[in-house]
Amino acid sequence: MVNIEKFWSVICDYEGLLRLVLTFLVFMLLLTFLTLLFGTPGTGSFVIAVVNLVLILLFGSVVGVLYVGCIRRETRGRKE
Repeated sequence: MVNIEKFWSVICDYEGLLRLVLTFLVFMLLLTFLTLLFGTPGTGSFVIAVVNLVLILLFGSVVGVLYVGCIRRETRGRKE
């Protein structure tokens, strides 16, 4: 149990940076959707946009889970 608290303590020290990364990923997601919308399927740039979409979603999921975990930990700390 102590290791988990230490992990969340270290992660939550970077809460502002996590928010910044999430903001950047949302911007990148918007640009990727525009590329997919206006790109021609089958071209190299379209394939790169699909790979980019997968990477953004994977990385965004990890960062989002960490950020939400910090927010929940912070709210739980206020209630106690």
